[in-house]
Amino acid sequence: MTKRTTATSRSPVGAGLAPALGKVAALAKSLSRATSRLTQGTSTAQEALRSAEEVKTLLVDLTAATPDIDTLLADFTQRANTAFNALDADLRDALNAHGWHCDGQWPILYVQRAVCLQIDERARSAIVGSARIPFASVERIIEALQPLVEALVPHNFVAGDFMSELALAYDDAKGESRLVPIFDLYREFVVRAQKPRFWRDATGAKYVGVSADQFRARLTTALEQGVVASADRRQLRLLPPLDPKEGLFMYQPAEHRFGFVGRVEFLPAA
Repeated sequence: MTKRTTATSRSPVGAGLAPALGKVAALAKSLSRATSRLTQGTSTAQEALRSAEEVKTLLVDLTAATPDIDTLLADFTQRANTAFNALDADLRDALNAHGWHCDGQWPILYVQRAVCLQIDERARSAIVGSARIPFASVERIIEALQPLVEALVPHNFVAGDFMSELALAYDDAKGESRLVPIFDLYREFVVRAQKPRFWRDATGAKYVGVSADQFRARLTTALEQGVVASADRRQLRLLPPLDPKEGLFMYQPAEHRFGFVGRVEFLPAA
């Protein structure tokens, strides 16, 4: 099978324009030195005159290079348009090459069923998780995704242990109602994740973070493995929110789709 060449590969300057850009860079460097001599105020009148004449000559030379820059601008405009138009297909290819799930519909995708990826087609930017990528490209998006995806589910993750911790967090969050809002459960889960030494000195270095994406990914992983019971055999039950704004959008393996989870209950063992 022939590997498809993506339009988002890096775009070096053409050989014909490289010398012109080198000349522009040299002129700009000389211009910087000349203007610096003028602004320092340490030159004699004759020295300042010579520097001013040099600035004028350099500006004329830079102006003469404008057609080459216009050619370069047109070339990269075409390359950028081609790359962005192919971003959807090329990005999916790259995600597949990394072995990452890609769900959703353009311009909002979910990677590994946890990390939200949004493309702003007007600004040609992207938001990966909570990080903004000012110039959306396959390379920059994959770079931003890599550490997030690697941190979603620990290598030593045990679904049964996670579900038991979730049940204990549920006990901590439960009030008079048996139904616990998902974000109340998440809060208590994060609290329980802290080590005893954290509560002796609550500093950032001792804090064990669990992002919403990590919580979502680990819950999804447990559900995909068919683990829905805690160590004391209580059964997890997920319900939709009364208001979508109060729900956690996540993949639900039993229904093979994404949906909002708003309330949680652990049913007593039969």
